[in-house]
Amino acid sequence: MSAKLMRWSLVKFFTAACVFCVCITVGAQNSWLTLVGDPADSRADTVQVDVQSRLTNTTQPTLHVRVSRSSLRASWDSVPYCSYTSTLVVDCLEKTARYLDATFYMMPLWQGKPHTNSNFSTLETRPMAFPDVEPNPAASIIKAACITVAR
Repeated sequence: MSAKLMRWSLVKFFTAACVFCVCITVGAQNSWLTLVGDPADSRADTVQVDVQSRLTNTTQPTLHVRVSRSSLRASWDSVPYCSYTSTLVVDCLEKTARYLDATFYMMPLWQGKPHTNSNFSTLETRPMAFPDVEPNPAASIIKAACITVAR
């Protein structure tokens, strides 16, 4: 990883961690933090985290994410989409995250009516993944979600 990309990743991580901590403390309004991409550009691969949604009562916090892709893709279950919203559960001890649910849209940037809603049980887990997104924000999301969890 280049020094410039590493610096940028660290800035994003610390920014996300600070925003998470502030939102927990003051109970902020719905607030999407853009980790990758541009939420105003339908041609960009964009990943955002709702910093207000983070629940920290356990070593498995949950949070909402939304993803918009630059082109039509298919989900783990072959559901076509250009964007989706989802709830994640993060396992801070294992340093992993999985989707609990997902709402899929055919249009980018969460526009139009959703066409499919999926709920995933613990038996049919869907690991958090952002294929072909650079820089990939998965590790930063896990680190930021777990920043205040007691070790």
